[in-house]
Amino acid sequence: MNMRPYYGEGSKTVAYEIAEQLGWRTPDRCVVPVASGSLFTKIAKGFAEWQELGLIDGDAPTMKRRTGAGLLTGRAGVRVRHRRLPAGQARHHRKSLAIGNPADGPYAVELARTTGGAVDSVTDDEIP
Repeated sequence: MNMRPYYGEGSKTVAYEIAEQLGWRTPDRCVVPVASGSLFTKIAKGFAEWQELGLIDGDAPTMKRRTGAGLLTGRAGVRVRHRRLPAGQARHHRKSLAIGNPADGPYAVELARTTGGAVDSVTDDEIP
């Protein structure tokens, strides 16, 4: 359960903006930065709601998530690709990604699985 309902509802607007930029169609895939998983699941929810209302055309996009190295484990049949880190390199320094038990984590993993997406971890140097 998301403890921040306004954040969750506001996150869906990312999907609306993407659909508008694509001429009221869904993208083939979305690659979303993930910490708690809420943004990831709410973007997908935004597309689904507008599809249900007939406001956008296209299939549900393949959802791919990216998060900090060392924060993920493979669950529910989702492919997780971890990059090897050089010896002595810290896992990550992005405090916003350091969520040990993400509230929407199980939902985000399930979303990646059901849309044919993937879960990738990246190092600090790979995060802009």
